[in-house]
Amino acid sequence: MDVLLKRVATTLAIIGGLFLLLLQSTYWYGAYGLPDSLPSPAREYPESARKLLWANAGGSGEIRIQRFSSIGIPLKSIGEDSRSLLEWQIGISDDDHRLPDRSDPGLRLLHQAAFDIAYSITAAANPQPPVAANEGGSNAQMLQQIKMPRPFMEQAVASRLSREWPAERVIDSILENNYYGRGAKGLDQAARTYFDLPVEQLSLAETAALIAISRNFSYYDPSCKPREFARAYQRLMLKTDDRVNLRDPDADLSRMKRTPCERRN
Repeated sequence: MDVLLKRVATTLAIIGGLFLLLLQSTYWYGAYGLPDSLPSPAREYPESARKLLWANAGGSGEIRIQRFSSIGIPLKSIGEDSRSLLEWQIGISDDDHRLPDRSDPGLRLLHQAAFDIAYSITAAANPQPPVAANEGGSNAQMLQQIKMPRPFMEQAVASRLSREWPAERVIDSILENNYYGRGAKGLDQAARTYFDLPVEQLSLAETAALIAISRNFSYYDPSCKPREFARAYQRLMLKTDDRVNLRDPDADLSRMKRTPCERRN
């Protein structure tokens, strides 16, 4: 019996070692060719905007992003995916016993920043630039046109970001690369597009409106999807310490330029 247990333990140890070696190999495969310095945001954004994006990702309190080793992010992701699967199964069987959402907001932000940075790196290496988001294409469509090992690169970029960048710079990168609709890429351009103001002159409510839109412009377009936009805006504002006008959310957004819906068929 002891011999059998030792064999089983040895086999499991070998399998575990090979699994970790596989994860390490995928990291180096994705990291190959990355620049010494990852593309940084061109500017710093107001702390209020950073906190809103942090709250929008599910974070609370101080903005913090965990440092990950080269295999830490895939291991963490596997754990969170397993937890989500368990929550889904429990939710199917008993809606009264759903698990609370414990997913890591810092990890979500790392993945989002890494997605944009991986695109910028691969797009720079592509001799024929794909359709830009502000010309009607999405980030996903742009990346589909680039034939590179993107998922592995994204994991490697996310891992490096967690170790090389402070949390505030990760968030600034997302604010700068998000698409806000109406041809606006980046929070500052969005502020001028929707309010004719630089981002520093926006109120907390106005900044929250732009963050809500950036979640998915096609679904939270204030011109074409006013109800969905209002709900997303109110949910985000409720996560702040600011007073929220639930009866008339438009009262806090009186400076927003309203345009007719121009949804493409």
